[in-house]
Amino acid sequence: FASRLHAAGLGTLANKTGSALLAQLRDEVRLSEFTTAFPGNDNEFELAGAVGESVSCGLPNLSIARNSSFLYNSWELQLRGLRLCGDGEQDNEDRMQRLLFGSRRFPLGPAHPSTLQEARDRIVYTAMNIRRFDLAECMYGSVRLVLSPSFVRNMSVIAPLDSGWWSGCVLGRPEASLDCAGWPAPYHVGTLDNLDHTLLAHARLISPRFNGSTIASLAHVFIRLVKPRDMGMHTSDHEDMFGYLEAALLGSVIYSQAVKAVIGRFQDLFGTDTGEALVQWCQSHQWPLLWTLGVMPKDGACKWDLSHERSHGHWENFVHPRLLEPRTSLATNITLANLAAANMSRLWKEVAEARRTSNSSPPASDWHDWFLEALEAVSARGQLRPLQAGNC
Repeated sequence: FASRLHAAGLGTLANKTGSALLAQLRDEVRLSEFTTAFPGNDNEFELAGAVGESVSCGLPNLSIARNSSFLYNSWELQLRGLRLCGDGEQDNEDRMQRLLFGSRRFPLGPAHPSTLQEARDRIVYTAMNIRRFDLAECMYGSVRLVLSPSFVRNMSVIAPLDSGWWSGCVLGRPEASLDCAGWPAPYHVGTLDNLDHTLLAHARLISPRFNGSTIASLAHVFIRLVKPRDMGMHTSDHEDMFGYLEAALLGSVIYSQAVKAVIGRFQDLFGTDTGEALVQWCQSHQWPLLWTLGVMPKDGACKWDLSHERSHGHWENFVHPRLLEPRTSLATNITLANLAAANMSRLWKEVAEARRTSNSSPPASDWHDWFLEALEAVSARGQLRPLQAGNC
């Protein structure tokens, strides 16, 4: 463990005692954001490919989300007729919720709630951002709610991995990159106050990538927590792309109580009508909106290469901060420069015109340039990053 910290340039940490490192690991994990995502509009699933389409029936879009006072879970969406899932499409979701999180069976059978009360009794999925990503990935959509720690603290139970990815372990179709024995039955979940066993299970599950070494995989998690901007990520590495802890919320996400901030994927929403609707939604709730860049293939589109072959994926880093949308800055204690709003407005019009005149998504180089202009527009005052232990 210490040798890996030294190799990552964390010599000071490597010289700490084991108990001190464990204490810092716990602190870093507890500071990790709880987030939940959905698409701005439904064509994002088409752009994300087959994997994106497979999750489309369980998520709202921005139009659905902003016309409610709370976030619908997948079963409420189904019962209200807002999403239509195919036969059997949610059977695995139902099974995992009962197996891992103790959800009650639906009286009419698997994946068939008959009343809104039965549907509402089920969980809301959130991701615990232990990889310190800027959260502009597009697998689950371009809009992501960052939830208040005080809201989720006493209503969350935490699994060591994405339950959909892990479900192959119990369905007889295990992922080659997972050590299914790393989280044995009865599959104990954790809480924010009792999370050591969940972190250990996470490290064991992803250990095949590290030649079966739990120590090496746990060091990888620790290094990314404390030094996220310096650690590259390859999109073929499922252990990083799905490297969050899955936190199930045992209750509804009531907007007025739960939401701390909103994240928007810059290249999907900036300069669009949907992006404008997102800004207005945030303004109406007095939420800060943060733009992020995230995973960026060469064509500028929203596609994750989930194969295990390095020749198919690409390297990413997350060196860019999130940037505060000036029109929502009144929801914060940040005072932006006088010209920030005007400069962002000019850039918005420029991007909107480029979208209008292009037959396809602009190339990644254009998005990088525009994002750098946006960063300059808000200056250092409006550039934000996820909290880490020691920041305050």
